Amino acid sequence: MEKEKAVERAKTYLSMLLNGVHPVTGQSIPEDSALMDEKVKNCFAFLIETLDDYGALCARVEQMEKKQEELTVVVQKKLDFAITHEQCESIALSKEPLTVLSFMKNVNAVIDAQSMEKLSSTRINKWLVDGGWILPSTVQTVVNKTVYKPSETAEKIGIFEEQTVDKKTGEVKSQVKLSQSAQLFIIENLESIVKEK
Repeated sequence: MEKEKAVERAKTYLSMLLNGVHPVTGQSIPEDSALMDEKVKNCFAFLIETLDDYGALCARVEQMEKKQEELTVVVQKKLDFAITHEQCESIALSKEPLTVLSFMKNVNAVIDAQSMEKLSSTRINKWLVDGGWILPSTVQTVVNKTVYKPSETAEKIGIFEEQTVDKKTGEVKSQVKLSQSAQLFIIENLESIVKEK
């Protein structure tokens, strides 16, 4: 705002000088003054035009900034994953064995994913590793990849390994699967899983 006032004042002074009036005293400038030289007056006219262009540019920038503010969507940071007892009760259990990733979709289906982070399969796998139910091992491929194998105790709660064929590559892969009892076991322990980071 201060800059706009300064620009308007400068334009007023230049216009007065161009018209032969001293901007501070208000007195006429003599015709034989160097300020009344045609080249100097042309410079005054050019500066007035330049200041007009500058003012118009400033106005356009201000309009664009206002539009940008109107269009700006404030994305609030999502809350950490949390789940209530009632939500746990409503998680769909599958009679067919599921991968950890598929089971996570069932868990995340009962929370408000718009405002809350989803529970990741990585957190579940970490909890299962920490509990000794699955064992990680590194497989040499183009990129080193961690795969999981169920431990002996895992089978007692319904975590097992199943061979599957990759539909895209035809490659036979091993996958950890969760039976219905293993899914329920994880649901019963979601509170301690959530506490772990």
